[in-house]
Amino acid sequence: MNLEPAYTLAYRLFGRTSERLEKRFAGFSELVRRAYLGVAPSGYISLLLLTGTVSSIVALAASFTALWLILGLPIFSSIFFSALAFVGAWLISLGCFYTYPILRARRIRVEVERDLGFIASYMAVMASAGVNPYEIFKSLAKGDIIPSITPIAATIVRDVEFLGFDALSAIMRAARLSPSARLRVFLDGIVATIHTGGDLASYLRGAMEEALRTERIRLREMAETLSVFGEAFVALFVAGPIFITIMLTLMAILGGTGGIDPISILMLLIYALMPLAGIAMLVVAKALTPGG
Repeated sequence: MNLEPAYTLAYRLFGRTSERLEKRFAGFSELVRRAYLGVAPSGYISLLLLTGTVSSIVALAASFTALWLILGLPIFSSIFFSALAFVGAWLISLGCFYTYPILRARRIRVEVERDLGFIASYMAVMASAGVNPYEIFKSLAKGDIIPSITPIAATIVRDVEFLGFDALSAIMRAARLSPSARLRVFLDGIVATIHTGGDLASYLRGAMEEALRTERIRLREMAETLSVFGEAFVALFVAGPIFITIMLTLMAILGGTGGIDPISILMLLIYALMPLAGIAMLVVAKALTPGG
């Protein structure tokens, strides 16, 4: 979705305020840069201010109309709850705009670390053919080779072509802003190899082997964790319900239910506890397989 018109409108309305907030909240501004949103922190903060202002006004007007005119609550109660809706809309906007860069930076980190071996392999082939580092990153910035590295490579190209950085300074800046510590070490190694006059292709091949070895270890550990998770799933959702059903049946026959209807307990188990537990297991499984 193209948000450029929204960013433009927001910056025209809140540009000066957002620039002051960018300087005051340097940590948040750094987070926006690490998320590679394609917009300056001041532009992102401007959109936050615009979204928060519009949503809070809409929430205030809608809640007041619904409470006073439709439901007929007293005027002071309507004003009080409308003020709560106003504050709530602002808090939701702040939470969403603060969380999104964190999630995006985390996704970039996971994808880049997963593809780091292939990134190093591609760069090693290009370097062996005599292509200079800047042209390698320019090729990666096209987005049709290894998409996970595209925003970082595009930032390097932008810094060189539009901001006047030399290639090594742009790579060092990308390393500093990288959400992945492994990618940061990888880029710093490229710069150090070039500075010392080393063989870049040899360094990239070594980095490729190291990245692939690390990924194999990660996948092996993840497979072992998922194996334990699968056993727990079978115990909870296969053996567990069978055991509880047999136990409740015996309790009903022997009259040891304590006045509680076994059918009600089974319905609670089937229609409430098991679906909630299943959702929890899905969340845990997703957390155990990042980037999956």
